[in-house]
Amino acid sequence: MIDWPERLLCILISLGILGNALLVRRMVQAWAFPAVLFSLAWFIYTIVPLVCFPAAHVYPIAMLYIFAATVVVSVASVSGWSASFARSAVLKAAHKDYYGNLFLLNIFAVGFVLAVACLLLNSAAQGISISQLVNNINDSAAEYAGRRYSYDIAPTAYQQIANVLAYFCAGLGGLIMTSQKSRYLRWSITIASLFPSIFVMMTQSAKGMLFLCTAIFFGGIIAERIQKNRTDLFSKRALPATVVGLTVAIVLVTVSFLARGVSAAAGGSIIDALAPYWASYTSGHLFAFSDWFGNFIGLGSVQPYDDPGLTKGFYTFMSVFKLLGDDRPVAIGVYSEYISIPPYIGTNIYTLFRGMIHDFGLGGSLLALGLLSYLTHVAFRAMLNTSKPAFSVAAFIFATAFIYQSFIISSLTWTTMPVGLFLIGAALFSMQLKSPNHAK
Repeated sequence: MIDWPERLLCILISLGILGNALLVRRMVQAWAFPAVLFSLAWFIYTIVPLVCFPAAHVYPIAMLYIFAATVVVSVASVSGWSASFARSAVLKAAHKDYYGNLFLLNIFAVGFVLAVACLLLNSAAQGISISQLVNNINDSAAEYAGRRYSYDIAPTAYQQIANVLAYFCAGLGGLIMTSQKSRYLRWSITIASLFPSIFVMMTQSAKGMLFLCTAIFFGGIIAERIQKNRTDLFSKRALPATVVGLTVAIVLVTVSFLARGVSAAAGGSIIDALAPYWASYTSGHLFAFSDWFGNFIGLGSVQPYDDPGLTKGFYTFMSVFKLLGDDRPVAIGVYSEYISIPPYIGTNIYTLFRGMIHDFGLGGSLLALGLLSYLTHVAFRAMLNTSKPAFSVAAFIFATAFIYQSFIISSLTWTTMPVGLFLIGAALFSMQLKSPNHAK
């Protein structure tokens, strides 16, 4: 039974998140602003589940926590941005084609070739030949996925390098794509930017990388637009390509679901079989977080949850802890609990917020978000105040990826993505060293 007053309250809170985005956008006069992007993302991440699945329960207090998180991120960011954007317009006026440098195009091509080579070498190392991939990709993908979940995949350096280069190509491709004069070259760069992640999805039945690389690619495009003093997120000219891209992505992900053995049950349709997958991937995070949050603060929940106590940053900065030798066991999906909400939702995705609350507590998690927001906007200001930025661009693209991935987990859970984006900063810095006029 649907509790309409409670659901309407949750929708109003979601609209409050949108209102926060619009308020910050008005204050800074820019859509391409990390705090605005964070609130816009969480408006989408909340309104879609709330509207599409009204029977699935969401605690209003869980929604209030998410709203508070967006407000904290915004409050930690707003201070005197008009001067920074005005200075950026002056500094960047003579360097609008900064990312159209042939050096970056060549680096991108080398990264793409190495990424594909490493992906093929990894498949061979797992006992899956190129002929198997070509002749029976569905069975190969199902086999790889099954072995991954049974911990039967041998870790290889090839896969790690391929992952790093996939993120590198996605971000660098976004930076250089719109600066190319040839339409065919722009399309070629777009396809090459996402091809490694598409390859992983089609051959390993792992879909997360495609959407993450798409977010990174989009972050690169936004950074390139800022270099040309454009602070909107989309151009009218890009709308048809965006629609085509979304359509292709939906088709590819659906094919990937089918590759995992999804089929229609007796008397049912393939749409009925696919619906739980799409519902869980697009909306499960909100219901899972709400249920866990209710359990955490002492309200009812559909299942019990582990309480590791105050973990002091482990879930938010797991990659750093692992590099420092922390070897505590972690499930493949980070959290072992799998929540089922009939008839469609089944997921183990609990959002970035669960890890931050485990790490720092309720109030501490909001303070930690505020600090991360402050540091992100410091890097963003550095990108604005530099005529030819390098590592601050990589930081901005990472922030875009972090915002996208926040409905799943912290982007600092693994090392490959931050390393891949750091290489973008290194490539830009190397280009500056080759130039007789260094950036200010």
